[in-house]
Amino acid sequence: MAYLTFDEYTNFGYKAVTSDEFDRLVVRASDVVDVYSRQFYKFHDLNTDVDFRKSQFKKAIATQLEYMATIGAVSTAEINSPTSWSLDGISVSNGNNKLTDDGTSISLISQDALEMLSETGLLYRGVCS
Repeated sequence: MAYLTFDEYTNFGYKAVTSDEFDRLVVRASDVVDVYSRQFYKFHDLNTDVDFRKSQFKKAIATQLEYMATIGAVSTAEINSPTSWSLDGISVSNGNNKLTDDGTSISLISQDALEMLSETGLLYRGVCS
């Protein structure tokens, strides 16, 4: 389920993407944000929620989409694929491993998206009563 429209994304002013790129990325970005928000909007109506939380949630998806467009990856498989491997004397190099400047792997979730969600309570992992 996509929670964000192309017009909303464009109005937020994030990295320009084509409509086709948006259509491909928004579903993946929504899936990642859903995981971190514990699928909250699978069980609650986004449109009737308070404006602040709704806006922050949509911005989290927008920043996640922008992040995926920037790093050129939409899955952990794309991020974590090895740069080289060998088996029985055959070596393969592909250069797809995404690393930060200090050599650590890049996370699939955008730190900016987590910041957007951090003020909403959607990252809360407690037990509901």
